[in-house]
Amino acid sequence: EWPLRPGSNNCTLNSAMIKQLFVSIFYFANTTLFNTIIESPQLYFNWNKGIQMRIHLDYVLKWTHHVQLSQTSNLYFRELHQLLDLLSLPKRDLLASTWSALSKTFPNLSPAQLNHVLSNHSVSQKPRIWKPSPPLSMTSDSNVRIELTAYPQLVIPTRGYKLAHFSDLPDNLRPTLAKLTKTITSASPSKRSPGQIRTFKCSLQKNDSKSIGLKLKKNSQGHIRVSDIVANSPAHLNGEIKCDDEVLQINQTTVTGNSVAFCKRIIISSGINAEWPLRPGSNNCTLNSAMIKQLFVSIFYFANTTLFNTIIESPQLYFNWNKGIQMRIHLDYVLKWTHHVQLSQTSNLYFRELHQLLDLLSLPKRDLLASTWSALSKTFPNLSPAQLNHVLSNHSVSQKPRIWKPSPPLSMTSDSNVRIELTAYPQLVIPTRGYKLAHFSDLPDNLRPTLAKLTKTITSASPSKRSPGQIRTFKCSLQKNDSKSIGLKLKKNSQGHIRVSDIVANSPAHLNGEIKCDDEVLQINQTTVTGNSVAFCKRIIMGSEGSVELLLSRAKL
Repeated sequence: EWPLRPGSNNCTLNSAMIKQLFVSIFYFANTTLFNTIIESPQLYFNWNKGIQMRIHLDYVLKWTHHVQLSQTSNLYFRELHQLLDLLSLPKRDLLASTWSALSKTFPNLSPAQLNHVLSNHSVSQKPRIWKPSPPLSMTSDSNVRIELTAYPQLVIPTRGYKLAHFSDLPDNLRPTLAKLTKTITSASPSKRSPGQIRTFKCSLQKNDSKSIGLKLKKNSQGHIRVSDIVANSPAHLNGEIKCDDEVLQINQTTVTGNSVAFCKRIIISSGINAEWPLRPGSNNCTLNSAMIKQLFVSIFYFANTTLFNTIIESPQLYFNWNKGIQMRIHLDYVLKWTHHVQLSQTSNLYFRELHQLLDLLSLPKRDLLASTWSALSKTFPNLSPAQLNHVLSNHSVSQKPRIWKPSPPLSMTSDSNVRIELTAYPQLVIPTRGYKLAHFSDLPDNLRPTLAKLTKTITSASPSKRSPGQIRTFKCSLQKNDSKSIGLKLKKNSQGHIRVSDIVANSPAHLNGEIKCDDEVLQINQTTVTGNSVAFCKRIIMGSEGSVELLLSRAKL
């Protein structure tokens, strides 16, 4: 469970929801990177590139292990992992391996994919022992790529989260929510009428053929059901599972809405046992888009910080043009994907430092040697003087030109002031609008009237009907001046709120006339800042170009 801070309320986001979002990220990353590599043999099919990409993947997998997502990442990075293992195999071992041995060592690569890599590998002479047995037809791009067909879908969980406290809710909403809580609590399984859905778990031991003996089908509602049970199979001998049972999870991975092929992949990749937890299908819900964006903000922030620090701390490994251009290409793939899913503005903001560090390292040698300290400082404003000097001082070029000398001179830099510290990380804030409640068709009868009343109460509690003295929110757009400032001085109070402490005379904020001292800043460029530091706010303002969009609140008198 991940703690959240919507204002002053303490909430927890369901851990299964977070896991499902990471499942989608891992799935698309695996598919995109795998296809990029498999389609470019001349660029990637050699040991040097293979070992470099394998190291980068190890960083990702190490991070997923740290956040207890290693089982999920190992499952969804399966094909990419084995492709890079094959490409990073030492030349002597690769040349001595037969087709049969390679097929067993890399079972997650199809025969067509394995043959495609071996046939297009950079080694000059391909040994005969690489010849497929039995022979394959000529492979093409269409059957060596991974198709985006059975991507994992998000399923809203029904348990495992905690509602916010009622302290900041309108007075007319508290009794209804209290009654709703009591009604939900009383609707326990022991008190429900017969005929409802029962959930149960089942653990099956795979047989010698690595099967559990279940035949599955997907119905028109997207549910995975048991269509048949093979005689004398583990499922048949177990005796608990029956035909038409619905499969909800396999090895803690939700399968509702996915394909039968997706289920088979999980079963094949699992160890000896396959666990099948079953529970009622979920209602149709829509997850708030701001909630998803905030989760990606956290991912981008931690990825930027971790990768930046890894590079900045290893000058001998990374401070050269070859490594810089390789890493820049990989980052471009990520940014291209974020643009495709309409997260480019967010990724550009939170990958700012890493982006400029890789731009500097991938700068052609001639251009780099001809650039002065002043020019480099203006070209890479998101790198601090200490970070810029650290890169230039430790760059692989043999002779450092005098024009790289910092002006004014800097004190000796150390690892402590060139790294990015994890201090002002973005916090998750529960949104209050933009989502859709589940339909009432599958709810207990005694809960429907209460939910209907709750919906009516929430609808009636609109700002136009609230009593005077409450908070008013408003938007304000400020055009940055020549010094790239908007003229607001901010402070953070003891409750974690960002407030305006002063307004600079003749600044954009002063000339605008809408903002006043003690106004609370809720968002900057659609990024929530409540609970974050003043430095975090400044970073967003500095990173924006042209105008800055603010969402503020002010108490009505």
